[in-house]
Amino acid sequence: MTNNYPGASRAAYYEQIARQRMSPLWESLHNLVPKTPQPKARPAIWKYAQVRDLVMQAGAVISAEEAVRRVLVLENPGLPGKSSMTPNLYAGLQLILPGEIAPSHRHTQSALRFIVEGKGAWTTVNGERTTMRPGDFIITPSWTWHDHGNPSVEEGGEPVVWLDGLDIPLVAQMDAGFAENYPEATQPVSRPEGDSFARFGNNMVPVRHRVSDPSRRMGRREAALREPGDGRLADADHRRVHAIPAGGLQGPHVSQHRCDRVLRRRRQRHREDRRRRIRVRAA
Repeated sequence: MTNNYPGASRAAYYEQIARQRMSPLWESLHNLVPKTPQPKARPAIWKYAQVRDLVMQAGAVISAEEAVRRVLVLENPGLPGKSSMTPNLYAGLQLILPGEIAPSHRHTQSALRFIVEGKGAWTTVNGERTTMRPGDFIITPSWTWHDHGNPSVEEGGEPVVWLDGLDIPLVAQMDAGFAENYPEATQPVSRPEGDSFARFGNNMVPVRHRVSDPSRRMGRREAALREPGDGRLADADHRRVHAIPAGGLQGPHVSQHRCDRVLRRRRQRHREDRRRRIRVRAA
């Protein structure tokens, strides 16, 4: 096939389309759609026993208040300077010492935490405080206020380390990452510890549950719809559910007697409906 566009003419053409903020796909297609995968991230492993001393030394280098989050990022060797474990995930080991507070803020990125070492420190997410223990798994959904703290040595505090995991690189690819600091170092606690587990730990929602978000100011109507009292679940809430899952009613907050009664009512309604259909066909 004859090339009707010599190099000089082609370069001049590229300059023309560049002024219109365009570029030729044929010059980059082989990089955009390669014949085989070309990952930049490389296999890597971090052993806590080997990095623990370095994590603890960070406590002498910078305070939790100054750092905001005292974290050693687990950075993939194939992604230097990207603060990424993989192209779309961030991970790091965070340390909080006795008597410290990591100030409250919120961001569009979602987070999870695996507690690696130490106990007694706490994290508060949208008004609910959770005490950390090794092996715990704690989540921080997108745009929820959260802060961390640790009692003083006199109160039994000890160094606590956990693994942070966030979708920072993924959110950055969508240009959707931003954050906001809370006006105080810690947010007020508005729900008792264990509230979320009592509500959702058995994969069911109480009948009177209303979605509320402490991260924003509630209007008068929404405030009126919130459950009364101190936020604890009433006894009736523990016994009532919206629907019966395929496996039946389960969980420590649902009595077997009530489960049987609900199922008997369902069977009775089914029999009555069947009798009505038979009478209609007979008529």
